[in-house]
Amino acid sequence: MSGKAGVLAGLRADVAYLNEVNGGGKSPVYLWLASSGIRCATLMRIAARGGVIGRLARFRLLAAYSSDVSPGAAIDGGISLPHPTGIVIGIGVRIEGRCWIYQGVTLGANARGEYPIIEHDVKLYPNSVVTGRVTVGTGATIGAGAYIYDDVPAGATVRGPRTGTA
Repeated sequence: MSGKAGVLAGLRADVAYLNEVNGGGKSPVYLWLASSGIRCATLMRIAARGGVIGRLARFRLLAAYSSDVSPGAAIDGGISLPHPTGIVIGIGVRIEGRCWIYQGVTLGANARGEYPIIEHDVKLYPNSVVTGRVTVGTGATIGAGAYIYDDVPAGATVRGPRTGTA
């Protein structure tokens, strides 16, 4: 997706995905005004485009949500950001869409400068980190606090560290 049409297409995909998940038929304007996740996703898409407008969107994204998206990241299809705070998406990350991304998620490079690919219908729970040239397969679930540095098969669930007593 590129240009203004890419951002608008992304917004339409986000609205359609949110309506599908929540079973509602809310209008794009209503959702954009009522949902901080939709507003944050819109800023993320603009920031990923780069340029002057992208830099302005990136500054707003940092100020309003403490989130950051590097220019060059690819966010396709609908995404849902239930708690859009502290999300970091690196320059070479590719998100294929229909993903849930919770607060504090980091998608970034490893020491060799390689970035992850997040396939369709993935859920990334709070404070999970995905780094390096890995693919998180379709329908996978990454648990809270998980650190992913190897491929995750489609439909798999990876949980984060477990502490405390049960």
